[in-house]
Amino acid sequence: MLNIREFIPSDAMAVHHLFTQGQLDFAQGTDLEEPVRAYINRSLSDDLSDISLHYQNHNKNNFWVADLSGQIKGMVGIQKRNNEEAELRRMSVAGDARRQGIGWKLLETVEDFCQEQGYSQIFLT
Repeated sequence: MLNIREFIPSDAMAVHHLFTQGQLDFAQGTDLEEPVRAYINRSLSDDLSDISLHYQNHNKNNFWVADLSGQIKGMVGIQKRNNEEAELRRMSVAGDARRQGIGWKLLETVEDFCQEQGYSQIFLT
């Protein structure tokens, strides 16, 4: 059963793996692999090093995981840009779980949260 829920610290290893694999799925074996690996390393040492601090330490930010029968199969974060704008960050769905509506459910969660917080726009950078 799919459960979209807020990130908890024990999810960190699974989130790091999902993020890494999600990036490499599209870059491995291409000319982009080296810069993508550098991006992965920067991300894992930046906001993904402490998701609770970067995404859950402010009531206008959050981070969710898609838990499918105890396995993390998706993730997404939202961060405040200003009082009316939020940034969608780190969205990924595991390769073996794509095309099952998980990404859609994560986006619905983000949209509902952003409406509750009074954001009028969501940006993807």
